[in-house]
Amino acid sequence: MIIEETRGGGKTFLTILATTGKLHQKVDEGTEGAIKRDIIDKKTQEVTGTKFELQHDAVSGIIEGISIVEVNFGGGRKGKNLQIEMEDETISTSVDGVFGERILAILPNVDLSKPVKFKPYEAFITGDGTPRKAGITLYQDDEKVKNYYRDFEAKKDLHGIPEAKKDEDEDWIPSFKKRNQFMRKELEKLSVYKKVEEKPQEKVELSKDDLNEKF
Repeated sequence: MIIEETRGGGKTFLTILATTGKLHQKVDEGTEGAIKRDIIDKKTQEVTGTKFELQHDAVSGIIEGISIVEVNFGGGRKGKNLQIEMEDETISTSVDGVFGERILAILPNVDLSKPVKFKPYEAFITGDGTPRKAGITLYQDDEKVKNYYRDFEAKKDLHGIPEAKKDEDEDWIPSFKKRNQFMRKELEKLSVYKKVEEKPQEKVELSKDDLNEKF
């Protein structure tokens, strides 16, 4: 599906939520098809705000630009988002969240001269009872674009990415961070990469509920 609606002459801004496995577009209350979503504070379980959104299964188009931007979530919280500019849409997701990691791992295999479809999915249980985390699949010419850094059939890493392994404290996180940093550096080699000034954007309409689950 190609989202064609834009507002105020700008691009449609889309975020991805692990809780739904959908692309979310903030709209005004009363917009046809809009779904109300309460923002819940994960510590207090209190409702801290409300959004009205359209939910999309997928978005397709030519990638015109990719950047990593610092965003201000409010309350002193900042982070970095992977931002993908297409003809009519902007996809924004945490660069080290489950969706950002997946996209970073696939982008080097994308033919940037052709349209690409971004289709997220929520966590699910396979037929044999195996739990799978939320993620995202990229398609070109109706075929899945493969992970550039992992051969899943051979069960081996590719293209020099650091190995995922436990450290002396039995912690996986340091190696995951190294892999993420490696993929970010490789991203800069793409022709559509745009380096942006290290300056936080104005406060964006995101909350803890928008922050993606980490690996």
